[in-house]
Amino acid sequence: MKILTRYIVKGIMKPFFLSFILINGLLLIGQTASSLDRFLERSPNLFLITRFLLFSVPENILIATPISILLAVLSFSGRMSADNELTAIGSSGISNLPIIALVSTISMTLSLGLLYLNETLLPVACKEYMKTKQLMSGSQGQEENNKLDFKIGEHFITIGRLDGNSASSIRIQTSQRELYAKEGEYQNGWLVSNGVQRKIENGEVVWEKRFDKKRVFLPDPKVLSLILKSEKTEEMSLTELFRTMRLTESYGLAARKAREEFHFRTSFSFSPFILALLGLGIILRGFKLGLYASFGLALLLSFFYWEMSLFLRSLSLVCSPLVCGWGANLMGLAIGVKFLWR
Repeated sequence: MKILTRYIVKGIMKPFFLSFILINGLLLIGQTASSLDRFLERSPNLFLITRFLLFSVPENILIATPISILLAVLSFSGRMSADNELTAIGSSGISNLPIIALVSTISMTLSLGLLYLNETLLPVACKEYMKTKQLMSGSQGQEENNKLDFKIGEHFITIGRLDGNSASSIRIQTSQRELYAKEGEYQNGWLVSNGVQRKIENGEVVWEKRFDKKRVFLPDPKVLSLILKSEKTEEMSLTELFRTMRLTESYGLAARKAREEFHFRTSFSFSPFILALLGLGIILRGFKLGLYASFGLALLLSFFYWEMSLFLRSLSLVCSPLVCGWGANLMGLAIGVKFLWR
């Protein structure tokens, strides 16, 4: 069994690393070609070009990893099937379970690696990538937007600027009442000052009263900062997305964008595991594939998986983000298990 284990691990990891390097190289070449007009127009220095390409690598890894492991599984297991090695293993009394367990372990390890990448490096790389694009276009970047617009129950709330525990230009409005304050400070609750209260009937102000200081109910600064940051969910880690979901929901706030991004990125991290099992199931069903056929099938299955993921994500506005985010994984897992179960 140790000899078989080493043989399978070596047979899968060698084509995986080769295809991983090749696909990442092709993606970098494609990004360089698509950005060539920007390079020629602005003539950025070599440092900016290197920075631009470097911070695109984490996203390329997310794309290349599932294709590479699927291609590695298809090519290696396809060769074993073509050389009748799978038949020889079965005739010697060894079931397919060790092969399935090894492929599952390798692909799950890669999936956990992508999950870690989504948590740590990808949000930082995405933010720096956008900054570099602005620098290359000659822009110094826009001033950070700290304005908040959200709804709690029937209250529409606008905060002109949030700065730590302080806020300015605070407006809380319902169909019948409105409160506006120039400033606010969080002191075991929000204390707003220099404001006015109004009562509205039939769209007209029927009563108005000014105040110097007043206690109002607003989410604490930690929640507000997460809501503010969730405007750019691609720059948030998975932990931040999860905290945003939990904290905003505790206040009755809508956090659909954060839920959608969290479930999509988490489920996509497990695409190497899903695609590897699907590819192995196809080979164990008796299909014998050459190298070119394996490459074509890997691209086809990966394309189908991504298109299904994107299609389901587009439905998250009308369906549960949880179901839409994990739908493609559940479908691929069901097909893969069906192929393996024989």
